[in-house]
Amino acid sequence: MSATAGAPSSPVRTYGGWRRPASPGIGPLRLIPTITVLVSLAVLVLVAMIAGFLPAVVLALLLSLVGTPAVLPWQGRTLYARWGQRWSWRRHRRARRNVYRSGIAGVTRDGARTLPGLLAPVQVWTAQDAIGRVYGLVEIPQAKQWAVVLRVAAQTGSLVDLDTRNVWVASWGEYLAQLGQEGGVAQAAAVVETAPDPGQSLAAHVSGLVRDGVPAFAARVQYAAAAEFPTGVAETLGYVSLTYDEHNLGVTRGRGGVEAAAHAVAEEIGRRLPGLSFGLKAAGVSTGAPLTPADLARRVHEAYDPACAVELAAADAAGVPIQLDWSDAGPTAHEEGDRDYRHDSGRSRTWEAIKPPPGVVRDNLLERLMSPTAQASRKRVTLLYRPIDAANTATVVDRDLRAAINREGRRRGIAHAHDTADLRAAKQATDEEADGAGVVGFSILVTATVPDDAGFDAACTAVERDARSARIRLSPVYGAQSAAFAAALGVGLSLPDLSVVPHPLREHL
Repeated sequence: MSATAGAPSSPVRTYGGWRRPASPGIGPLRLIPTITVLVSLAVLVLVAMIAGFLPAVVLALLLSLVGTPAVLPWQGRTLYARWGQRWSWRRHRRARRNVYRSGIAGVTRDGARTLPGLLAPVQVWTAQDAIGRVYGLVEIPQAKQWAVVLRVAAQTGSLVDLDTRNVWVASWGEYLAQLGQEGGVAQAAAVVETAPDPGQSLAAHVSGLVRDGVPAFAARVQYAAAAEFPTGVAETLGYVSLTYDEHNLGVTRGRGGVEAAAHAVAEEIGRRLPGLSFGLKAAGVSTGAPLTPADLARRVHEAYDPACAVELAAADAAGVPIQLDWSDAGPTAHEEGDRDYRHDSGRSRTWEAIKPPPGVVRDNLLERLMSPTAQASRKRVTLLYRPIDAANTATVVDRDLRAAINREGRRRGIAHAHDTADLRAAKQATDEEADGAGVVGFSILVTATVPDDAGFDAACTAVERDARSARIRLSPVYGAQSAAFAAALGVGLSLPDLSVVPHPLREHL
């Protein structure tokens, strides 16, 4: 097909306008620090009236010294938040909770390799959806949440025309908005994982395609291609997980206990799952295939022990059944550091995005970050979405708009032109929400895993360089590498709902 001279070309759409959740407050302070400041001022006035001017000045200096770390930022957080994180990590390490041993020589029951940390209490149930597909229903008892994981195959955008890519992006936005209208969805995660393909996976796939009675020459060509093609090739895997709140699904635990709740949740999610899995096709990926309990156990075990992926793929290619249960999917040992995580045959680091890309972006923003990296044998990019319920979206965008108006009204001039841009983005968000658009909070986790210490620094440098090309500011998850690693797997863990500090309270700190 040739382009006609003078034919109008499709406009290149740009995106952006992402904003941090707003909280009413004075200047850079959020709601709770602002209330603390106002209370402190009231105390100063009372001290000045009762004790005199000099004691009030001394108290003001002390309050300023104490309150300054609450204002000064450090890598997306205040100094108090960073100090609290360091204190928690030191207490965690002194108690030796950063070291884990399982198996025969470990501390687990029956010598099983149970999962550590946040995944320890997680259970997987076998369920069936409305069209008869068996899937693993992940129970997260700490938060009373349930999750399902779908495997998808994404299409690359390099040979796709601009109009199709625009439709894919719009369809993905509609899909996220649909999750907010579904009710009960606490979090959705999109995971793109790159891993080295030793060749056994392709060999197993080719063996399943070759039928009896085909010409011998054609069969030899297929097997020869399967033996030669995998050299230096990285396999790209895609997953989408959906996490549901038990209460928002209308499920209450009565006399039946956990089993009755699991049955009710499986029935409710099973009715919705076919529509949600087929709805992914419009966003440029294949129909979501739910992972079975065995698939979930294998995927998690390969993440903790990357070396076993070769053995499992070889057994799969030879037609040997793989017996791997969720209760035996964990690592034999792990040791958590402040900025790294050692687990069986791998060493990993997980980063979090602390600042979204400024300005406008295009649809291929994350292409380089999600592409295979030679220095990092395994890399996982996890986009975590928190759909806002459709009944609350108007309240959220109106609150953000009022906060943006207050900031723009207090500070004027070229030095604070970003406040004007923030106000413009907030107004656009309210207009789009009024037209039926959804509101979604999102964050990004990136994990790099290498088999030995020699290439660890090079892999970390490569990942951070790819993030800079996407204008995303990454920071290692200090003192919580094990939890971040588990959350980045995309098996349904929602960190805000597992935090000691409730999520609504954290928004205003």
